[in-house]
Amino acid sequence: MERKMALSYDNITEKYYEGETMQQNQWIVDEMNQVYKQGIRVDVNGLSYNPKTSANLMRVLENGSYMLDYEGDMLGRIVALHVDSVGPSEQPSYKTLRCKKTKNRPEKKRRSEKNKKK
Repeated sequence: MERKMALSYDNITEKYYEGETMQQNQWIVDEMNQVYKQGIRVDVNGLSYNPKTSANLMRVLENGSYMLDYEGDMLGRIVALHVDSVGPSEQPSYKTLRCKKTKNRPEKKRRSEKNKKK
């Protein structure tokens, strides 16, 4: 008896997006390798980058959004490349304003009730 594995929509889309994410992040790794070869300091979230660890970097990049930040010197030359994760680091400190009903305020009568009394 032959068993066939059922392909679900979730399995197909998961594999598709996993490959798409790797392609989207590959340009970051390529950029970092090129900059590293030119002797420019590269770090990811504060840790030094090494081209040998690019496979580990890909896994890190898949977990969130990152920003490339080029650091320049006084002459305008790039001296460092920082790749930092972006996202909300903490909850906003402000509170949302909401109207509160006061207890002393009388309820408004509906128009239909006013018309019935006449």
